[in-house]
Amino acid sequence: MSLKRISAIFRHNTRVLVSDPGPIIVTTLMPLVLMTFLQGMGRTVLESEGFTGASGAEHVVPGMAVLFSLFGVIHLGMSFFQEHGWGTWDRLRASPASPIEILLGKMLPPASIILIQTVVLFAAGALLFDLDIRGSVVALAAMVLTTTVFLIALSMLAVALFTTISQLSAATNVLAMILGGLGGALAPLSVLPDWAQTIAPISPAYWSLMGLRAVLLEGGGMQAVLVPVGILLGASLVVAALAASRFRFTDEKAWV
Repeated sequence: MSLKRISAIFRHNTRVLVSDPGPIIVTTLMPLVLMTFLQGMGRTVLESEGFTGASGAEHVVPGMAVLFSLFGVIHLGMSFFQEHGWGTWDRLRASPASPIEILLGKMLPPASIILIQTVVLFAAGALLFDLDIRGSVVALAAMVLTTTVFLIALSMLAVALFTTISQLSAATNVLAMILGGLGGALAPLSVLPDWAQTIAPISPAYWSLMGLRAVLLEGGGMQAVLVPVGILLGASLVVAALAASRFRFTDEKAWV
């Protein structure tokens, strides 16, 4: 495996991503706008749960970060579909780069975007919304990283399953809202209907937010996030295995 070839593919795909920064800007600014409107609701619910003195940012910042990270699933898909639309996919396959080098070079740019967006949202939460990180920053980073790993695995599964960019876009947007809503990204679990609370653990957003909540609200460290981290990594392996079983380098994808 050549780091030089991976780096070359990474740089190319990064340039493509930032050449049209509109979607990245929107998915960074939109959660900041929503945080402004939802912080009061978050404060009220957290205080009713016994977290007196909570600013509400402890719910809305991680909630919006996880929700819009789910929307970021489409970034990786677009990098594959664009290659087919431009007619460059076969040339990339014919290059000296191995399949694993191509995949790594393509997966790293969207993973970097998701990580950067999350850091920006948490920094903005601390500066603008009085977010207080009571627990371990290392545990917080572990939750962010494992969530990103799962999202990249989910992205590859989406690429493997869908054949047109329209299918990919529609499916990822709907999936983001369903998983985010069930996981408590939009509203705390305590205010969701009973049926939603019952099935919430099937959503990876639930485990991501559980770990983030343990750090932000309960002052937890690595021990407090071991279960969410383990479940997200296990889910990542399952989803990655499904993606590997369906993905074919010879599959045709339609950009239009």
